[in-house]
Amino acid sequence: MTLKDEMTGDPLGRGYNEEGSEDPRPTPMSDKELTNSLNEVNRERDRTHMSGDEISATIDEKEYLALSDIKKTRLLWLLNKDSVNPFDFAETTLKDLFARSLLPTLFGAVSPTLIAFASARIEIISRATEIGLGKIKVGHVEEARRPPRELGVTCEFDDDKAMRHSIATRLGTTLCDRHRALIADTTTYRAKVKANGLATALIPADILAEVYADVQAGKL
Repeated sequence: MTLKDEMTGDPLGRGYNEEGSEDPRPTPMSDKELTNSLNEVNRERDRTHMSGDEISATIDEKEYLALSDIKKTRLLWLLNKDSVNPFDFAETTLKDLFARSLLPTLFGAVSPTLIAFASARIEIISRATEIGLGKIKVGHVEEARRPPRELGVTCEFDDDKAMRHSIATRLGTTLCDRHRALIADTTTYRAKVKANGLATALIPADILAEVYADVQAGKL
């Protein structure tokens, strides 16, 4: 998901109320408010793995001492793992070890180990991290709010060669054959040429995007 999608869609109803959303409010969040909202650590996410050391930290000492030697051996085998899925194998193993070795006189029907483990396998993250954007800065929000800019070059010409020369001059480079063919065969380009009487046309955005990408990559 892009930042723009999150801001306009507001799938969690966090109150961004961007222009273009279904129910925008008269005064949307400021850039800083929206940035803070996305970076605030208040979302829960299941962890996909835990180390043996992390699981060991959830083991209650009294419950561990109450285990039989065989169960202690099984537990130590689990704790020696570098990484395990806390919602699969580790969960099954710990439930099997501790759900049947409760200390009712001290803890009632609740296992402190299983409670601590259930909490440890959940991590608290920001909304930005949840949607794969990492830490958001105010500048990111500012950029997402800017109106889309059309990549285009307006120029006057009489034929394809003149147009290609105009683009190459503006870019300070020479276009490769692939881009010449794309520009010459673009329906959008020809329609604009015809509509303007072979006087002025806007080079299609997708063509210029490719040109700029190749220029930046040193291909042109």
